[in-house]
Amino acid sequence: MSIALKNAHLLIDTLAKNGAPFFCICPGFRNTSLTLAVKKHPHIVHFDERGGAFFALGYAKATKRPCPLIVTSGTAVANLFPALMEAKQAQIPLILISADRPMELWECGSNQTAAQTNIFSLFTSWSASVDLSSRNMPARGVSSIAAFSLQKAKEGPVHINALCREPFFADQAPTASPPVTYLVEEGSSSPKNLPYLSGKTLILLGEKRAHSPATFALAKKHHWPIFADILSNPYDPKTIKLGDILHALPEALPDNVLHFGERFVTKKLFHALEKAPPKFYAHISERAARFDPFHLITDHFVCKDADFCAQVRGSSDPSYLQYWEGNKAPTGRYTLQQHYLQVLGELLPKHWAMFLGNSTIIRDAGFAFSPKNPPILLGNRGCSGIDGNLATACGAAQALQMPLLAVMGDQAFLHDSNSCAFLQKTPVPVILLVFNNQGGQIFHTLGICKPKKVIDELFVAKHSFQFAGIADTFQLPYSSCHHVEEFPETMKKIFDMKKSYFVEVQL
Repeated sequence: MSIALKNAHLLIDTLAKNGAPFFCICPGFRNTSLTLAVKKHPHIVHFDERGGAFFALGYAKATKRPCPLIVTSGTAVANLFPALMEAKQAQIPLILISADRPMELWECGSNQTAAQTNIFSLFTSWSASVDLSSRNMPARGVSSIAAFSLQKAKEGPVHINALCREPFFADQAPTASPPVTYLVEEGSSSPKNLPYLSGKTLILLGEKRAHSPATFALAKKHHWPIFADILSNPYDPKTIKLGDILHALPEALPDNVLHFGERFVTKKLFHALEKAPPKFYAHISERAARFDPFHLITDHFVCKDADFCAQVRGSSDPSYLQYWEGNKAPTGRYTLQQHYLQVLGELLPKHWAMFLGNSTIIRDAGFAFSPKNPPILLGNRGCSGIDGNLATACGAAQALQMPLLAVMGDQAFLHDSNSCAFLQKTPVPVILLVFNNQGGQIFHTLGICKPKKVIDELFVAKHSFQFAGIADTFQLPYSSCHHVEEFPETMKKIFDMKKSYFVEVQL
């Protein structure tokens, strides 16, 4: 049992023993230890944090006893504000427990990470931060925080921000990180301290609306491979999708990395680089922002991409590029959802925008979506929440004044189903494509060592909802697709209609 799970049990058991009869869980990965600790106590699971908070409010309002609510990190926490404000005004004993990233992942581009400490300070009677993963955190200290929170909740809402470091449920020896020299050069059109790049060099294109032609010219000159994130928006034939080559990474890790743009959706590339860190990892950006959740960067250059590329000197290595081009994984490995996304790449018309919902959709698109007609690709990757995805897509379509395809999973849709009202108001077509696999199936891929039944209940939030009725409520034309063979004909007809539409794919 990991330190995080032991301390989570202490926290939850103390709350239950001292007056919290019932718990509410909103699924997430960062709150895994807390969720597993609640399993043996009376509880309910709900997919939406805003609704979960109001459920806890209602329970506490009726019983005068708190129903602690457990949520994951990021925008999940912000969704607690409406219920919290009500609880503050009515002096309801509400206890909110948010999972958080450890401090080394703050302000470095780590996924689903935001400033959560004291985020509710204007609306709480008391708040505390506890590092559940710290070996230096005394057991009595954890229990004391839990017991005192029950006392303070009598005066109004309480917030416990629980820092959780992986692993969440099993012990694992910490990985030693090599010392690095972190250099920053700001505003220089002629970057200094730029070494001659010998050995294997790799170019990474992170999230960005458009990358500089100078980057592609540099790669072509030296025969350096380019790995592109799904939201990097290059769609240049010289780029290599990460999904094509991740299986071959351990055999040919680079000596040097040039990282243009911002964050990446996939973690697998960086997990591989962690095991054999590059001797030189440069991040090039026009703003002094840190996108380094794995702490691999050795040098950060704040300048234009073209200015940086003009100063780069290094050896050419055609064999390294040839290795990657010859090691693309066969497309037959696709999951069913990835196969649908691969087919979608063949169907998307010219001059469309596309919004990719969070969780498995955007990850699978990184593996399988290779459009013949590259769209403007958008996604919410600041905090990577599954809330508000449909509303964001509609707002983008309104601003771009071009048709847009919004693709998301059932959990993201359930979080924002009321935004179907926007589909009636946008002046351009917005096609909503929802993949319904009856819950947050991503949790089955995250290595949580529990029986499938437990994962389905506490994490997946498994359901049997169908969405035809929601489409009817909002007076939207609707189609349901059950087989990938019928998908092309269905989508071609809908694209030709040039009007807003709701498509549900049953997986």
